[in-house]
Parts: sequence; structure tokens; C-alpha cells
Amino acid sequence: MRRPYCEFRRKSLDHWSEDGTHSTRTLKPCTVAEIDQIDDKDRYSRIANPCTDIKTQLDAVLSREKSKKARGSFACFTTIDKAPTPGLNIDGVGDIPIPINEKVIEEIINAYTPATSATNKGKKASKGKNTGNNSWEIGASQLSFGNAHWTEWIKSFVVPYAAKYLDVTSVSSCELNRLVVYEAGASSPLVDADQSADIPDNLCARIFIGLPSRFEGGLLTISHGENKQTFDVAKESAFCTSILACHTDVQYESHYITSGFQVALCYDVFSPPGVPNSGFLGNSKTVAAMRHALLSWKQSFDASVPQKLAYVVNFWDESEGLIQRGHLEGIHIYTAKLLRALAKECHFDVYLANAELQIATPALYEEYDSEDDVGIGRDDGPDRERQLSFSRIVDLDGKDAGFSDLHLKFKHPEEFFPDSLDSGEPVDVESEAYSSTYYRADIRHYEEKVILMWPRNRREAVFGKDWLAGAVEKLKTTVSTSATPAEKKIAERMIYHLEGGDTSVAACRELCASALRWNDFELWLRAARVSDVEHASPSLSFENLIDAIATFGFDDLKPLVTTALTNTSSNAYRLGLLTAISESPLSEQSDVTIWCKEQQDRVVQNLRIAKLDDVPALVSIARLKGIKFFKSTVIPQLFSMKCEREIWLALLPRLQYDRLAIPPSLVHVDYVIDEVLTSLIQNIEPFAAKPKQPWDRSPPDYDPRPVIDAIKLCHSLNSLTHCNTILKTLQESDNLDPEIRKARASRLYGPIMAAVVSINDPEPSIRFDTPSFHAFSKFAVNEILEDALHAREPAWERVVKATRLLGIEGVRLLESKLGPLFSSSNPASKSSAIAGALKEAWVCTPNTPERDAVNKLITRLVEVSIAKENIMFDSKDTYEYWKPWLGNSLALLKLCLAVKSEASLPELFSRLMSPTQDLDEHFTKVVLPFVSALCKELADRKIDVFSEPYRRFCEEALTTFTNKILGTRPGGAENASSLSEALAVLGCGCEPCNEMIEELSTPETTITIKRAEKERKHLIKRIGKKMGITCRTVKSGSPHGLEITKPASLINWGNWAKYQKKALDVLTAIGSVDIQRKVLGQHFTGIYDRLGLLLPEENPVETQDSPTPAIETPTPHPNTSQIGGPEQTSRGSKRAVSTLSSVEELSEEPQPKRRKTSTALSASSPSQRK
Repeated sequence: MRRPYCEFRRKSLDHWSEDGTHSTRTLKPCTVAEIDQIDDKDRYSRIANPCTDIKTQLDAVLSREKSKKARGSFACFTTIDKAPTPGLNIDGVGDIPIPINEKVIEEIINAYTPATSATNKGKKASKGKNTGNNSWEIGASQLSFGNAHWTEWIKSFVVPYAAKYLDVTSVSSCELNRLVVYEAGASSPLVDADQSADIPDNLCARIFIGLPSRFEGGLLTISHGENKQTFDVAKESAFCTSILACHTDVQYESHYITSGFQVALCYDVFSPPGVPNSGFLGNSKTVAAMRHALLSWKQSFDASVPQKLAYVVNFWDESEGLIQRGHLEGIHIYTAKLLRALAKECHFDVYLANAELQIATPALYEEYDSEDDVGIGRDDGPDRERQLSFSRIVDLDGKDAGFSDLHLKFKHPEEFFPDSLDSGEPVDVESEAYSSTYYRADIRHYEEKVILMWPRNRREAVFGKDWLAGAVEKLKTTVSTSATPAEKKIAERMIYHLEGGDTSVAACRELCASALRWNDFELWLRAARVSDVEHASPSLSFENLIDAIATFGFDDLKPLVTTALTNTSSNAYRLGLLTAISESPLSEQSDVTIWCKEQQDRVVQNLRIAKLDDVPALVSIARLKGIKFFKSTVIPQLFSMKCEREIWLALLPRLQYDRLAIPPSLVHVDYVIDEVLTSLIQNIEPFAAKPKQPWDRSPPDYDPRPVIDAIKLCHSLNSLTHCNTILKTLQESDNLDPEIRKARASRLYGPIMAAVVSINDPEPSIRFDTPSFHAFSKFAVNEILEDALHAREPAWERVVKATRLLGIEGVRLLESKLGPLFSSSNPASKSSAIAGALKEAWVCTPNTPERDAVNKLITRLVEVSIAKENIMFDSKDTYEYWKPWLGNSLALLKLCLAVKSEASLPELFSRLMSPTQDLDEHFTKVVLPFVSALCKELADRKIDVFSEPYRRFCEEALTTFTNKILGTRPGGAENASSLSEALAVLGCGCEPCNEMIEELSTPETTITIKRAEKERKHLIKRIGKKMGITCRTVKSGSPHGLEITKPASLINWGNWAKYQKKALDVLTAIGSVDIQRKVLGQHFTGIYDRLGLLLPEENPVETQDSPTPAIETPTPHPNTSQIGGPEQTSRGSKRAVSTLSSVEELSEEPQPKRRKTSTALSASSPSQRK
């Protein structure tokens, strides 16, 4: 039964996770008590050729369709017309002729009593006839066969026939059980006679041989689970022998025998001793496949192998209980019996349970009700939350499992097969629910019967414990010199885990340490091999190996150590191990010393591919053997194996560093280094290109790494002259294709010079005192500059750093290259970028000719940028949407401040104040926002805005704006202090009136309000003939609209208020009133008067040490239209003038209170009316 939703919501939401588990967790080590609970019956044996994909293999065996094909038939029947005569003899009756006639059968019946149960079989009793059963049986002890060919025929034909069709792989014996006789009216079939008897463990099948006797009827149906087979056993019964074979756990039904008599011999087929049996399962190929899969799973601890699995029983028959009176029923009885039969043998835990999966998906679109609509019941929406739980967990005998579902942390769907729980339709969907993440969610419930299974040696991991880690801690606490039985069992299971693919360096080390303490060579050897010591695994250190040799003897460990030296690819490990052994007390043994010397010679003469870690070991060879031996033995091998350049970059400087310790002298060492360095550089191809596809016609993609490594190596060895040949080759550029030349500059010269720069940072360490190096640097910088000037977005900082290496000569070279930039129409962004890069990247000593030349070049670049940059508003500019003018102006401002070129700012300000067109837009969209941004930038840099040249620019900008653009306040509605107050006479406070006033406050000349007819008439009545406003009804759409046209006075008033706000924003950005006085000077009073502001009282000028005063907001003058000024009633009565508390009150019209529009009226919102 599904868990109630209230319980799910209350208890389960705390355990949500994406994979359906209750919570994420890590394994904790088992306790000492848990470690001691080891399965004593598990011998930890391993099978050959284990399967690797456990879930696929189990699926193939357990899947209903696949297993039905794999396990063969559960019953078979055939007739034989040439069977041998058995020579049957019955005690008290005599020889029985074949075919058997009715007279002989009457004699048999008269000689034996009716069979009432299987417990009486074979017992002779008084004559009588049981008309309720109409069947007789005679035990094997009263039967004998006179024809030896009969017994041979049973062994050679009948048993192989039955084994083939019943899929029985091994038969130990076939024993006669009884003879049965059925007469007309018998209702019990052949297989019914022994159902109540105890079935031996190794009984795998039964065979019934029908002797020739005439009868009719008796149609027999044998079934197993959902599979049925029907046999006509009376067909050809008069003269043919029939063979019927079946497994032991089948069900049956039979028609009555209508006439005659049926006589049959019953045989029991047994499997070999020790092989478990479970009826139909028997010793079949299916069982063998299942056993192989389970044992493969049990012995494999690789990370890819699951710890546990759940087999989803998709087709369980709900009419039959999962567990009834301790016995399994339902069509999956085969699967359950198969697992029960093998669970004990293979040491597995198997349980039956109900699994419930609940998936929460967000209900994003509440207005849709159908799953066909978007957003409801879709699995392709946002991430889903999952909750997995189990209930009714019992073992295969129906007993409670003894643990709750909260102990099981199954991952769904990874640990479920053959299908996931949500592969079918949900059993229920709760739409009015919520999850831990979503406000509303659809909770889908899925339920299936599942079989839970895991190897018993995984039980700790299934319940969240790390057995191996606990076992390590357990062994660490032991101090015994001889292992106890419990410790041996722990060590045996640890080895079993590690040999199966489990990984634990700590476990390997602890096993080896325990083996040394117990003097157990076999255990140590197995632990060393699983730690992969034969391939130089770091699990065991050199000291561990030396201790093992000292404990177990060199002769026992010699093969293992020799194998490790042979298999490893690390020269450092090989030489290090031999050095450690030769320097240990083991070297006192002559055989060890001889072996070490032989192995050292072999290692040196046969080096592996060199790695960076091998460099110290290789240098140790030079220290031990001398530089001459190193030159003749090691260096040729390194060249032949074509080792990486990083090896030489590390090896040669290390040889130079240790040259005093390398015999015979440092002169010989330097000579060898010089020879190797020369050989390395000669093998470098400077213009080597990276490989590309044959169809690729693009320029070569050069690889600068070889040249860079050569320069670094020569630099580290203080031998830059060795690079002369390469540097000279790199300067070959005659008659080059322009594209190739460009590719060399960007992909070869640029990276090389960047590497040289990185070597020189932070202080120059390479002196260009060689003509070839200086010539190459000049050539490379020239090529880099040419490429950068034509590139779209070059890295100017890297270019400048490369040029800086040439000193003042680099400044002159850069200036000459930039000559066309000064006179051409190139965009100013390039000159700005170069100026910024020069300031940041060109580091040199102050007050030097080089520094002066750099500053002069920066100033010139800034001047060019100011003269060419697009900072003037242009209504014809197709890119007006991007609005680049203000951004470009601010970029120039920041550039001047960053490069300390304040002297160029007056030129920038002058350009900004000299528009030739679009005066209004230029000031409102460029100049005034620039002034506000300038004030903020100066404040961030702690520069006074009233200092020059900033004061003069701000003064000029505000004066020009208020005189030429703002103008005087428009007339009309003189008694109103604001446009909103003037329009207030039109409204009555209702929602339509408030909307109308809100729309009339905008700069638009004509507005349209869509309203119902009654509301339109109300608005027309309120407008009347006030303020020169006109209106008309527009009969289009639904509802119709009221078109309202404003007079010029209202339009001008709105524009003036908009401009006033721009100016007030600038005043606020400048700062307090006292700072405004300093900035605006003699124009302060005039600007305030133009803006309709009251002049505040003059404060005393602050001293430099006085704190910055709070910004004071100008007091508006009565009868001005700035927003939030002194209020007046709609009748025109004046109110007291108050000082405004915020810039917002000064700078914008008060917004009418927005109404809460219902869904039905949403169509009449202002945005939609427009």
C-alpha cells in the first residue's frame, strides 16, 4: 500500500536528492565489534573467468523472457515403438508380458491393495479395491527385470533424453521408485503419487515410462508458473512405450481415464552429491549461469561493480500474495527459488520488498489543467526531486528482515534492473502538493515489487560502513607475534577484497606489516602482489622491502625484487631501490652485494624512457661513475629514446650545479654540457609547424616551444651564444608570402618574445650583449608591431613588454611605426589602448631619456585619441542605439587620469562643449551625464571638483545648458507648483481619472485611453474645456478608446520639467551647496534662478581639515514646476515653502499611486493602450 502523502511530506522531504537516495553520505569505518562478525563458513574461494558486467549478466538470467529461453523445458514426452522388452517380474504375480493385457492387470490388482498414500507404496496388503482412487502402486523392492538391455537402455537413452530437454547438466543416478496402475475412472495423474513425500536435496527430475497397455483418456497438463504443456499419454499406448519426464516442482491436472488400464514405471533422477537442488532449477545451465554471475559479483570489488542491486518484478500477480504462510507464490516463483537456492551457497543476502518512488516536478503553469498543456506533468522540465523508500522487507522465507528502509541507500535508476521504477505509468499523481524546493509540485507515485540482493561481504558497505578501513584499524591494535584464528580470518578477507579490485594503500601496508610480525611469508607475498609491488607500486617503500628481505631472507624475496626491477618503467625507482639495498645492513651479505652490482650495471646499460622524476637518479650515476662514463653510456641512450625537452632542461642545469662533485673535474663536466647543448640546438627546426589536415590551406601554425626551450636552457646555463644559429635563421624573411609573415609574427615571434619577457620579470636577467640576440630582438619586435597595427584586437600589453626590451631604441621604433596612426583616420580606440599599455607595461627608471620618451609618446597618443574619438551626439548615426558618445567620453577621461595626462583634459572638455548640431540631445545625453560621472570619478580619486580644469568645465556646462536649452519656465496654470498639480483639477480621485492624469504628465502630444463607454463619458465630462485639452472617441478595438490631445502649453511645461531634472541631477552630483558655489562661481545665482530654486543661506567656507558637509538640497522657489516643490491646493492657495529632503523630490514629477489591476482589466493597462 502506498505511503500516505502526509507522511511523505512530513518525514521524507528532508531526504530528497537528485538520485533518489535518502541522503548523500560517505562510508564510516566498521567498529572492532563489527569487524569480528565474520562469516566463518565463507572460504573466500575465487572462480575463473568471472563476468565483468554483473547487472547485464543477472538481467540475462533473471529476465522472464530471457530466462525462459535459457532454462529449457520443465517437462517432455515421447513414444518409442522399438523400445526393448523389460522382462518385468512382480513378486506374487510373476513375469509380465508386453503388451500388458487386461487379464494380467487384473492379477496385479488382485495381488496388491489400493494405494492410498505415498507412505504405503511398496507394501503388500490384503486384496481390495479403492473405487475413490482407482490406482495401485508396487514398490521397487517387489520389481525385477529379466532383460539386461532394459537397464542399459534406461541409462543410454532415457536419461540422456530427459536431461537434454529438462536442461539437466549432470546426473549421478537414475533409480526405480515404483510401478503404478491406473484403471478407468482414475482422476490422479502419474506425477500425483509422490507430491506429499519429502523431496531429497539432490532429486532433480522424475521419469515415467508407460509400458504398452491399451487405454483411452487421461489427457495430462503439466504447468510451471505461467507456462503449461499438455500431453496425450494414451496416444499409441497399446503397442508403444512412452517416456514422460518432468522437474519436481511442477503443477498438473489430468482428465479421467475413460477405458482400459495405464501401467507405468516411475524413476527418480539424482544430481551428484553436494550439488544443491531446487526442483525445476536442478543442476541446469540457468543455475550454472546464475551461480557464475553471483560468484563473479561476490569476488569483484572494482569501483565499477555495484555494491547492491534491486531486481524489479514488473509482472507480479497481485491476486496471489507475495508471501503466504512462509511459501512463495506467483509467476516469479522461479526467480525467487533460484535466488533462494543459491543465496546460502554463494553467501548472498536476498530480500523481497515493496519499492515506492515519488517524483516531484514543478507545476509552473497553474492555469493549464491537461497534461497536453505546457508545463503540467512534463519530465523534460527543470530538475526533478526524488524520494525512494522500501516497505514490507522480508527474506525469502517470509520473515522480517530486521532493518528499516532508512538503512538502505539505493541509487535510482543505477542500481535497479531490468527497468527503472518509473519506466511505467504512475499509480497515483498528487497535483495539489509541494516539495522542499517548489511552491507547487506534482508528486508522481510509482510502486513495484523488488528483489533486493547483495553479496554478504558487501553487507557493511550496503549499510554505510567501510569494512576494509575498520579491518586496518583492527590489525593496527594487534601486537601478537602469531596470528589468532580471528586475525587470520580478517587477513584472509582483506586479501580477498584487495585481490578482487578493492583499493587501499593502508590495507596493503598493514597486511604486509602484520605478515612480518607473524613471520607469515605467504601472506606477505599475497599482500605485496595485490599492492602491485612487482610494478613499483608506491604502496610499499624501499624500507618495507628491505625489512621483508631481512625477515624472510634474500633468497625468498630475490625473485620478487628482480621482477619489480624488470617490470617498472621508472629509472628513479630502479636505481633508488638498488641504492637503498646496497646502503642497508643487507650489503654485508656477499650475495646481496654481488646481486646489487649486477642489477645496477644492467639498469644503467638499459635505461627506460626518461621522465622528469628520473633526473636526480641520472645525476647520481654521473656522481658515482664519472662524467666520461655518463657521456658514453647515459647520454647516447637519452638521445636514442628521444626524450622530452623538459628532461634536458632539468638535467643539464643539474649537472652544472653538481659539477664539483662529478669526477674527474668541472672542466670535463662543462665540456660535456657544451657538447650536449650544441647537439640539442642543432636538431631544432625553428620554423617547425604543427601538423594539419591535407585540405587545410590556412597559414602554418608554428610551434614556438622548441626555440623557447632552447633560449631558456641557454639562459639557465649562461650560454646565450649557443642560440646564435637559431636566432639568425629566425630572421630569414625575404620574399615571404604576407600571410606566412603574419603567421610567424603572431604564432612564432610573439610567443618567443613573451617567453623572453617572462624570463626578465621582475628584473632583467638577460643582457642583449650578443649581436645576434640584439638583432633578432629588433627584428622580432618590428614584425610584432607590424602585425599588431593591422590586427583587430591585439594584446598591446604583450607588444609593449616585448618592445621594452630594446630600451629607448624600442621607443623610437614604436613611435616610427605609429606615425601613420597619427595622420590616418584609424579609430581612436587603438591609440587609447596603446597609451594605456605603455603606462602599465613600460617600466623603467624615472627621470631618464627612456622615461621621458615614453611619457612624450603617451601624451601624443592621448591627444590623438581625444581629437579622433566619437564623442559628439549625432542623430544621423545609425548606431545611435549603442549610444557610444558618453562611453567614449568617459573612457578618454579615465585614460587621461590613468596615464597622468591631466594636461590633455581641457582639449577633451573643449570638444564636448563644441557641438555643431543636435545641441539639446548632445547636452542631455552626453554633456550632463558626463559631468555627473566626472564628479563621481574625481571623488573616487580624492580630487576636488572645484579644482581646475574641472571647475571651469562644470560651470560652463551648466551655464550653457540653463541659458540655451532649459530656458524660462513656460506660462499657463501659474498658480500651480507642478504639472501634476495643474492637472489635478481634471480628476476626481477615481481610477480612470488617475490614469488619465498619469498619461497627460508624459511628454507625448496625444494619448489614448481604452475604457468602457461609461468611464469614457466620465473622463469627457471631467475634461470639459479646461486647460485647452481636446478629446475624441476612437471606435476601433474593444473597448473603444478616448484620444486626448494636449495643448502646446502642457507639452512645453513637461519638456521644461524634464530638462530641469537633468540640471538638478548634476547639481546633486557636484555636492553640497558650498561646493556648488565654488564650482559655479558668479553664475551660481543665475543658474538657481533659472531652475526656480530658492537661494540658501551662505555657509562659512570649510577649512581643509573640516569634515565634508552633508549634501544640501536646494530649496525650490514657489510657483516653479520642479517635482515635489512647495505644494498648493487645487484652489491655488499657497502653502509654506519647505526644503526638499531628497534629489528625487527635486527632480521628477510625483508618480500617481499605481492601482492593482485585476486580470479582467489587464487589457486596459497603459502599456497595452499605447
